[in-house]
Amino acid sequence: MRISVRNFALFAGLLLLWHSLFSFLGLYESKRLSHQRTEGLDVLKATSLATVALFSVGSLFSLSVNRPQFLGVFWLVSTSTGVLSRRTMRFLLEQIRLRGRNLRQILIVGTNFARDTVCKETRSPSRSGLSDPRFC
Repeated sequence: MRISVRNFALFAGLLLLWHSLFSFLGLYESKRLSHQRTEGLDVLKATSLATVALFSVGSLFSLSVNRPQFLGVFWLVSTSTGVLSRRTMRFLLEQIRLRGRNLRQILIVGTNFARDTVCKETRSPSRSGLSDPRFC
């Protein structure tokens, strides 16, 4: 099978578009304090938009991958791979943090309600990697 310049340009354009979508939706940012469900929904949104983008490019350039079966399998595999890899990484990082590695120190200064809320949030999940806040 020969690779044409047109196919290579389309593939590079799709990669750039997907990278922009994932960056816009915050998938490259730290999710240390967020819930797994929120992170899973972010991955679901991103892969759904990536599938819609693939369908749009496929319709515009009449690509052979623009079949419903392929798009469904693409969406299912990309979503499940994204969610499972993130959950696995989160679990591994939690195990590392429970052993005292990859920790962050935090200093909270203030005497108001917002300080109390932040102190409670950082103390509750011990697996977040934040040590006990000082001066709470």
